Amino acid sequence: MSQDDARIVIVGAGPVGLTLAYRLHVFGVPCLVLDENPAAPDDLRASTFHPPTLDMLDEYGLAAPLLEQGLAAPTWQIRMHETGARAVFDLSVIADKTRHPYRLQCEQFRLVRLLEERLASSGVVEIRRGFRVEAATQDDRGVTVRGVGPDGAAFSARGLVLVGADGAHSIVRRSMDFHLEGETYPETTVLATTPFRFEDHLEGLSNVNYVWRAGGTYSLLRLRDKWRCSLYPDPDETIEGMLQPEVIEKHLQRIVPKDTPYEVIDLRPYRVHMRIVEKYHLGRMVLAGDAAHINSPSGGMGMNGGVHDAFNLSEKLLQIWNGASLDLLDLYTRQRRPVAEEEILGQAHKNRARMQERNQDRREELLAEQQRIAGDPERARAAAAKLNDHRFGTGGGDTMTESYASFGRFGVGVPQSNPTVEAEFGIILPRTAPLHVTRLTSLAENPLDRLRAYLTDLPTYLSAYDGLKLAAFAFACTGSSYLVGAEEEAKIAEACAQRFGYPIALAADSIVWALEKLNAKNIAVIAPYPADLIKAGHDYLESRGIHIAALERVVTKTTDTRSIYLTGVADARAALERMPKTGLDAILVSGTGMPTLGAVDSRGLPPVISSNLCVAARALDLAGKSDALDALGLEPLGWRKRLDEAYGR
Repeated sequence: MSQDDARIVIVGAGPVGLTLAYRLHVFGVPCLVLDENPAAPDDLRASTFHPPTLDMLDEYGLAAPLLEQGLAAPTWQIRMHETGARAVFDLSVIADKTRHPYRLQCEQFRLVRLLEERLASSGVVEIRRGFRVEAATQDDRGVTVRGVGPDGAAFSARGLVLVGADGAHSIVRRSMDFHLEGETYPETTVLATTPFRFEDHLEGLSNVNYVWRAGGTYSLLRLRDKWRCSLYPDPDETIEGMLQPEVIEKHLQRIVPKDTPYEVIDLRPYRVHMRIVEKYHLGRMVLAGDAAHINSPSGGMGMNGGVHDAFNLSEKLLQIWNGASLDLLDLYTRQRRPVAEEEILGQAHKNRARMQERNQDRREELLAEQQRIAGDPERARAAAAKLNDHRFGTGGGDTMTESYASFGRFGVGVPQSNPTVEAEFGIILPRTAPLHVTRLTSLAENPLDRLRAYLTDLPTYLSAYDGLKLAAFAFACTGSSYLVGAEEEAKIAEACAQRFGYPIALAADSIVWALEKLNAKNIAVIAPYPADLIKAGHDYLESRGIHIAALERVVTKTTDTRSIYLTGVADARAALERMPKTGLDAILVSGTGMPTLGAVDSRGLPPVISSNLCVAARALDLAGKSDALDALGLEPLGWRKRLDEAYGR
């Protein structure tokens, strides 16, 4: 094999491609970087670096020079323009988790320049600018790219693996015949950059601000000597009209009225996409960054996720260069694609959806909820920690959490013979939220005594986790709480949360929480319990202000609660068919042991919920992952798709 055949070829010399090249340089892996631009563009693209990205770059001395050129943003906020009311999130609450408890506002071209300077003397990395790749092919031994050089002459280059880090219009992706699947949002955003000092006129402004105004929205992101303003056309404005100087002036004057015109030093329109490829690689060709996934820029998720792609991929390429199988690229897809789909794209979508809300009452509710989160130390810490989440699978971390649990680790307590909870939780929770299961065991012969012991002995079960830090623990047994009672279960949950340092979601309490979300007071219950446990459940719910208007018992073979595990989704569906369809606020399918996911629908009329759905959603909520839930804060996003995938629907 020639020296050229053994190198990695990277198309794209942006932050993703050059980060990958720098890591390969450190590993001693030869690579060729091709980019059509004759020099690194200094335009204003991405400009937000998240804490984990800074930690990763800091491993190579790259964070400090960026800090010198940028502006730290220790807080960010969601704000009402007219009143100045705001929810301010302070990232210092995760100072024990990161060396950089802040966002850094710094243009991406500064990282590109820094990397290029460092690589200029590399003996293993060659950067060729002005080389436009037009096609790529592969064979059993390597890859070939062809294109046009800066002098107009054709060129070709060989390599072991080809990486497409060439952005949303990737020629490498096109050569793979892969397509970005998803949607493009109807609105166009205009990014206007101005040196005007908004901080002198808007009281309490952070360096990162997402703002509702009457009839619209805007955002303000501060760089060292300028502000980037994301503006949205009014309903009667075309994008062409929006780009006219007088229209941009009108929008900026809405933010801070002034007698003189604004100085606008850069103007950039862009469409907002939420798209991702089905697979990140084909043979010896592999994608990273925007070539694989593109998203709303809200929250700065795109570039950061791309840098994390590069860290992950670099370790796979090192092993392949040393003779390992190309199957490692399958692992890269399995590790990084769920993060992009569920966290990078998902988080960006939630950010956009929140700020696109136009109903003022709903805005007030959303702001109040964000203020509650920001004002609660535990929830604020969990929300801030989300900035560290999408480091999953980078290979650059030194903890198992960074490698396998970007969404957080969730504990779940499962009754000793229950076969249903793990299966349903595995579908309900995102793939990057691994379950750590403890079995609730008791030698009591009486099933009701057994259920009581599960809850009263909860500290013993939690002690088994030792030093494992959980985002939340879900106690997946409704019958225990029904028997112990609301007051006692609350005491147990509070004591355990204080002792072990993470929130506890109890199944029965989670049901009440979900019913409150649905504003449901008059409900029907479907349950597979024996008569005495049904009565205990009835009394529990009534004591919590829930009226049971109808009850349907799923008949089991014996009165032992273990017989519940012989029921199935068909039993739940049949019981639902027998339920009245009017006069109810909701229908509860109670019991974590009966499979129910195929029957529930919290969006139906009346909505149908289940024990497992409620306790899983409540655990997400308590862990600060409320943006992983639907508009009601009740259903984890994406679980229905995962259910369909699991059973080939």
